[in-house]
Amino acid sequence: MQLRLDWLCARFVQSPVVCVSHPLETTLLETLPASRLRVVANGIDVAGLARLAGARVSPPDDTHRFRIGFFGRLTPVKRVDLIIEIARCLEDDSPGTYGVFLFGEGPSRPALEHLVRERRLEHVVRFMGFVDEPAAYLRAMDALLLTSDHEGVPMIVLEAMALRVHVISRAVGAIPEVLDSGRVGSLVAGADPREYARVIAARCSSARETAVMVEQAYQRVVTRYSAARTASDYISLYTSLTGSP
Repeated sequence: MQLRLDWLCARFVQSPVVCVSHPLETTLLETLPASRLRVVANGIDVAGLARLAGARVSPPDDTHRFRIGFFGRLTPVKRVDLIIEIARCLEDDSPGTYGVFLFGEGPSRPALEHLVRERRLEHVVRFMGFVDEPAAYLRAMDALLLTSDHEGVPMIVLEAMALRVHVISRAVGAIPEVLDSGRVGSLVAGADPREYARVIAARCSSARETAVMVEQAYQRVVTRYSAARTASDYISLYTSLTGSP
């Protein structure tokens, strides 16, 4: 009943229905007319995030490893098990080169810790748990890694772009749109750990090219996904609905 009422309100009462991405708009077009849909992207406070990222934190690793970070709930949909398999591939190909840091808590943690022990990766994969200053730790990463089966518009992707951290992600949800079809970040189709490992190794060995992509990602988030841009878009939308000048 609740879902039915929600659909009825969206179709006949709400004007318009706001989508945070074009892929979501496409999905809603299956049940709602295009005339009722508007796209207003999520935005972040870039300057405020930079201040938070300036907090002093203990580095997650004092070696010169290439640091790969995951930030999120440890749940099945996030496919952290796949990240562990990727770590095994990386360690097999280039021992001692990479460190994987899992920030967050969740019901999957015991099983994931068991998998790390089973794959003998205790020296590569570290469970960081919940941290008070995630932005500061995110800035300390060389890459953000997402392998989720499903996503919308993850704020952590926007935050990584704003902090000039390269994003390597499964091509799901609105992430390809946010990363400009892979022009400002690395996209991977499917769930093959060796393909992820190949992409990570390429980014690790191509520092100059990666730096260019990171800077382009920063410019993209500032111009398209800032809180100021989102606020401006909502003001324009409300003005059009009220008929105000």
